[in-house]
This record gives sequence, C-alpha cells and structure tokens, in this order.
Amino acid sequence: SIIVIFVGGIFSFFSSQNPDGLEWSIEKTAGISELEPNGKIHNDLKKIQQNISVLPDYDFESGEGNGTGIAGIVGSIGTFLLVFLTGGIISIVKKRKKQ
Repeated sequence: SIIVIFVGGIFSFFSSQNPDGLEWSIEKTAGISELEPNGKIHNDLKKIQQNISVLPDYDFESGEGNGTGIAGIVGSIGTFLLVFLTGGIISIVKKRKKQ
C-alpha cells in the first residue's frame, strides 16, 4: 500500500495537461473542447455531480493548493481497495462452489 500512495501522490504531478483521447476526438469532431449538456436529465445529473464532487477538476473547491496529488492518492487507494474487495469476493465464491 506504500507503493500505491507513492505512485498516486508523486507520479500524479507528471500527468499531462493535454487532452486525453476522448477530449481530443470531441474537439476535432465538434470543434469545441467540451460539449454542453442539454435536457433535464443532464442538468439534474450535473447538479448532483457538483454537490457530491470532492475534488472537481482534480483541485480543491477553494482553488488553493494542488489537489492533483491528493486526487492521485485517493484514486490509487480506491482502485487498490476495489481490486482487493473483488479478489476477496471471487475467493469466497470459489470456496463456496467447492463445498
């Protein structure tokens, strides 16, 4: 787990500011970097996301400080826990099938 924190906290500072593949293709196809949602469901989901987002755009809500490292650590730990729990569930299911 120390490696997870190291990778998430340190290597996240080396992440690219360039758009990823999806953002790049949207910009090349539509001519804009982000598509504007239209419709009630999109607006409702956008409001929910704004209310529950912990690190919007990988930064703190105040805009002070660098949330990239924290986002990297939180994401790495979350991924580690998800893999660990999935492995545990698979192990339990296999043991029950043998019995």
